[in-house]
Amino acid sequence: MKHSAFRKTVALLIGMLLVFHCCFAAFAEEPAPANEPEEEVTYDLFSDEVTVHRLWGLFTAWAVDDPEWMMLNCATEWKKGKADPGQALAEILKSGKPHGYRIGSISGEESDSVRTAEVILQRETEDGGYTYSLHRIRCLREAEGYLFDPEGLASGSPADAVPEEELFLMTREGVMRSRMDMHGCEGLYDRLVPIGAGIERLGIRVELISGLTEGTNAWFVISLQDTEGRYDGFDLEPWFTDNVDKTSFDHWWVKLYYDQAERKSTYLVGQELDREITPEDAAAAVGVTGIRVQEKKTVDLLPMLKQYGGTAEGILPPKTLEHRETEDGPAIPEGFRMLDYNQPLDVRLFKGVCLTGIGWIGGQLHVQFHNRGNEYVNLRRGRSSACSIGTVASVSGSTYDETNPDYSPVIWDSDGDGWTEWSESVINCSPEEAEQLELSVSITITDRILEDDWHLLICPDQILAAPGT
Repeated sequence: MKHSAFRKTVALLIGMLLVFHCCFAAFAEEPAPANEPEEEVTYDLFSDEVTVHRLWGLFTAWAVDDPEWMMLNCATEWKKGKADPGQALAEILKSGKPHGYRIGSISGEESDSVRTAEVILQRETEDGGYTYSLHRIRCLREAEGYLFDPEGLASGSPADAVPEEELFLMTREGVMRSRMDMHGCEGLYDRLVPIGAGIERLGIRVELISGLTEGTNAWFVISLQDTEGRYDGFDLEPWFTDNVDKTSFDHWWVKLYYDQAERKSTYLVGQELDREITPEDAAAAVGVTGIRVQEKKTVDLLPMLKQYGGTAEGILPPKTLEHRETEDGPAIPEGFRMLDYNQPLDVRLFKGVCLTGIGWIGGQLHVQFHNRGNEYVNLRRGRSSACSIGTVASVSGSTYDETNPDYSPVIWDSDGDGWTEWSESVINCSPEEAEQLELSVSITITDRILEDDWHLLICPDQILAAPGT
């Protein structure tokens, strides 16, 4: 695929803006010189560069059939105007995903509340040709930058053909290449060494597509495929392992592509090694040691806030109240009060997860959940949590940090079995700000964990970077 100056510029900018993604990445940071304060790097959330980045997120998510990620880039105003935003987005996407796109211009100034992005979409026809259409996408200013009204994707006017080198291609190669570039691995796609080895167990085929070791860095492109449709309806989350470096197991990974027809996900897995690998090193095993078989659901909580929300005095926390998931977070405020879990609403949301309370205490919004289903799944050695609950809240005009206190959520175990089945999220949103609130919960339930050996042996000289590259 040809590279344009535009694409390289965007890749460079996006590499600096990884904070806006919900993906995993790792970076080696050079310590600041002694006695010199670290320079704080800030980005203008409303700049054209960030808006281009968000448009990339919108189109890339469309290309890999990830409507949940697309929804993150959709404007709050548009979502609030729909009874079911997910269904409304699905109807828009029926127009057919693009083969490529080009951003023409973004109207207005970076201080405007509404701007318009002109985008040309390239779509493939049945006879192997292409059609082009011009779309005008409204960009609505919110606290975290410009988000989009996706209605502009549904229809467009005919446009002249665009040279391929000016397009951002949404093919498998185009998406994988751009995701590598935009996660700090610019140019890696072309340096990877093909391997093409695979292994299948339990209806799951793991393929080691390519790899590379360069200095003290190692990268592998690994795919995971449900070959029989045995796990339809589930999300498969792999645990990647290798023994390329015998003393380090600090991996990061990002999903590069998902092929819905093949039920196949492709990942980039990276690792910082303790030393450089040489041709004299022994063969290494690279692959997957376990797979979480999960079900996910996102539930809009605003209708429940309207139905059940009110002002409460609250009660003191139970003695089993714990710190939030991170050990080094700030302490729970003195005098903290919470919703009365002795009188739960018990509105079932998904599987065994219930909404047990929602309302305001002391000017802050509280949302309380109870998992009445399985709390853990068994492993060969030990157990693993079976339920993850995450509240997503934003208030128009407020930043994420202003809306979400660091000590939220608080969690506790009521039955003494060591698993925290209750949680309560606290949101800095007063009753007067409720009209500017976007509120949902993301629930992940682990049905089971597959444990087996999906590893492949490779020799070091198969993945060593060529001298001079």
